[in-house]
Amino acid sequence: MTAESLGYTIDAAKCGNVGRFINHSCSPNMHAQDVLWDHDDRRMPHVMLFAEKNIRPLQELTYDYNYNIGNVRKNGKVKEKKCFCGSSKCRLRLY
Repeated sequence: MTAESLGYTIDAAKCGNVGRFINHSCSPNMHAQDVLWDHDDRRMPHVMLFAEKNIRPLQELTYDYNYNIGNVRKNGKVKEKKCFCGSSKCRLRLY
């Protein structure tokens, strides 16, 4: 396995920027995109959020966390977390 095939994980539990306060929605008004702007190392892109449409003042900012559904733990049980986004298109679970 190479470093490139492992991908990366963002954990902002202890430190991060304002992006860590943006909630998930199954019908988001923003999307996340990997961007290289101050270096060319594809293993460590900056994750930037872009509006899907004009966002009204005081509207909650949301994006789809894009968790994989159906991940299985070593004990054979499926990991599952309910989604409470309230969208009419809600998938009912984050993963």
